[in-house]
Amino acid sequence: MSEWKVPTDFPDLRSASIIGIDVETKDPNLMTMGPGGVRGDGYLLGVAIATSDFNCYYPMRHESGDNVDIQKFVAYLKDNLSTRCPKVGANILYDLEWLRAEGIRVDGPKYDIQIAEWLLNEEKREYNLNSLCLQYLKKTKFEVRLEVAAERLGIAKSKIKENLWRMHPKDVAEYGAADAKDALDIFNIQVPLLTADELDNLFYNIETPIIDVLLDMRFKGVPVDTKKAEEVRDMLLKKQCQSVIQLSKLVGGEIDVWSGNSIASGASTLGLQFNYTAKGNPSFESSWLEEQSSEYYKLISRIRKLDRSGSVFVESKIMGMAKNGRVYPTFRQSKTDDGGTKSGRFASANPNAQQVPARDEELAPLIRSLFIAEQGGRWGKFDYKQQEPRVTVHYAYLSNLIGAKEAQARYLSAPETDYHQMVADMAEIERGVAKTMNLGLAYGMGMTKMADQLGMSMNQAKLIYNKYHANVPFVKALTTKAGNLAETRGYIKTLAGRRKRFNLWGPKKWAPGIIPKKKEEAMLEFEYPIVRYFTYRAMNSLIQGSCADMLKVAMIDVWEAGYVPSLTVHDELDFVDLVEDKQFKEISDIMINCLEKHGMPITVPLLVDVFSGPSWGEAKGIKV
Repeated sequence: MSEWKVPTDFPDLRSASIIGIDVETKDPNLMTMGPGGVRGDGYLLGVAIATSDFNCYYPMRHESGDNVDIQKFVAYLKDNLSTRCPKVGANILYDLEWLRAEGIRVDGPKYDIQIAEWLLNEEKREYNLNSLCLQYLKKTKFEVRLEVAAERLGIAKSKIKENLWRMHPKDVAEYGAADAKDALDIFNIQVPLLTADELDNLFYNIETPIIDVLLDMRFKGVPVDTKKAEEVRDMLLKKQCQSVIQLSKLVGGEIDVWSGNSIASGASTLGLQFNYTAKGNPSFESSWLEEQSSEYYKLISRIRKLDRSGSVFVESKIMGMAKNGRVYPTFRQSKTDDGGTKSGRFASANPNAQQVPARDEELAPLIRSLFIAEQGGRWGKFDYKQQEPRVTVHYAYLSNLIGAKEAQARYLSAPETDYHQMVADMAEIERGVAKTMNLGLAYGMGMTKMADQLGMSMNQAKLIYNKYHANVPFVKALTTKAGNLAETRGYIKTLAGRRKRFNLWGPKKWAPGIIPKKKEEAMLEFEYPIVRYFTYRAMNSLIQGSCADMLKVAMIDVWEAGYVPSLTVHDELDFVDLVEDKQFKEISDIMINCLEKHGMPITVPLLVDVFSGPSWGEAKGIKV
């Protein structure tokens, strides 16, 4: 590398079978606000390109100079990355964002080795390029020269990646070029593994095209009313101060609402009961506080909500992250080192749209009203109606479980059927009780927590529990069947073939302190017999993963029809620029019919609740 020179070779890539790409950037707000390409923070530092017989790092804006001619290089990339040839990278959405910010639109399928690895093993702790290099290529990323250069420049080892712009291109070139080539080599090894696990359809036809959707969503962003946000923040802060004063008067002193010991002290003063954690510390979970009738606990709950909503969300996540009247959330389609889910559901950040209050009658409409439609447009919210219960009935019906045929018939005759009311009718219990049990059992809620949630004694809860399962037998039967399948086969498969694996083992009789292991390790550590652990979660994984499949294919179909969502939250898609009534109907129809189109027919009719208004918080239900 001592003879390094500014690269002048720009090979014709238009006939390449696949191209590896990787970018280096100066991205100063990456850790606090997410990638800065859409906001114009920082700049593209350099680009690495690799094919089967070529790889090179092209420096663009290194502080020391010795960069390529930017105008010439950008024109070259626009020409050579515009073909339908597949591109591959690690966290490729980041690369694509910075390339588009430079005016370079990348065409063709975009394969991400981190997403491929997540499909192959959703339980891994790390998916970064270095860990994948070690796993597949038996090497680590070449960073020796970077470390030497960093020491010379007085850059801490932990700060190297964010300071590549200060380094000379000759010190970055080998590292940068290797990233693109390593991604290409790793993908070539992953391809047959995806096929062996029957993941081709999921990877190539769902998880890969969704990258294009997410890229467009990044650049679209969400308009926000920053002036109103200031007013709302001030109003919430005033209400918070008033509630703090009330709380202090009630107990005769200050209470830290985020300190369990402080809350416990006030509760003891007032003679109020509270719970303890397994380690013996006072416990004041938000859900528990909301159920309490005392003024003291109601004030604690209210102050917490006002604090989270005002200073945390409105000020930090809306006002602090808005750029030119828009926020640009990041949506993660897979589990990553920085977050995401195992199930296939989306996670979001910067700001996290899933943290916006949804059910609080006072705060939800107020804060959601800060997310507004484009001028001249309408906010469109499309929410799958009771998505998880419908998928549950679908699988129960396919499995020919007792009671499932009747539930499916109810849906066929009345698609608007309310699942919770249907279960209430079948079990002869109140709807509220049925809803609590439906949701709780789906997530493996135990008897003690169920009794607390229902406000019943253990004996009363057991009677209701037995009555529920006697009259709605397919829920428990599906849980058992999914668990048995996970136990014998080691995994379950969702609608699109997504796998949830159960590869941790332990002794048949669990005891505190036991940490499940991979089978080979478990056989050495624990006494025979050993069993798979966590298979009781199989049904929830089946339902959650299938709902994730449904939403993702819906997003792809909606995008292909010309509509770009601005948000996705759980089972919901939101658009900020709809104008005509027919657009609302078209999107709703696409979402309802997406599974059939993708060869994943469901035996229960799907419905979508549609809302329209000037903002997210003011959107009202409409008929389409």
